[in-house]
Amino acid sequence: MPPPLYWTHNLNRFARSQTTLADNARLMALLWVAQADATSACFETKYHYDRWRPLSVITLADPAWRPRVPTPNHPEYPAAHGCTTGALVETLAQVFGTRQVTFAFDSTVTNTTHEWVTVDAAVEEVREARIVGGMHFRSSNLAGEKLGADVARIVTRRMDERP
Repeated sequence: MPPPLYWTHNLNRFARSQTTLADNARLMALLWVAQADATSACFETKYHYDRWRPLSVITLADPAWRPRVPTPNHPEYPAAHGCTTGALVETLAQVFGTRQVTFAFDSTVTNTTHEWVTVDAAVEEVREARIVGGMHFRSSNLAGEKLGADVARIVTRRMDERP
């Protein structure tokens, strides 16, 4: 599922996670700006490098191979889920001062809730799902995660510099 479809629903729980209204507003601003900026940088990078997906490469050797999940029609590198998840988890780590942040996302499609006890566990799970699904190479996931985390650090630092 693309991040925008579940993002709003799941990020809203952070709107009540801080002790003051101002801290809640700051966290939400950081999450949304980091995610939006990471997505913009991600897609600019995708079309700059214009790399093919596993489907294009693997079917050259095995024409019967099919990915487990439908392959998006935009370039493969970097992985967009890696970009957005990298931005999310790095923002949480920056705000809370630790990578040991427990949070949960739920799905209205499957009626399930999934909890992570570290931000790293969340990004690792997204990485593996995109590889197993056949949509991305590991290197693209890692590059996306780094891009998202770098953007989140810049956004957090700039927010902290403001008066």
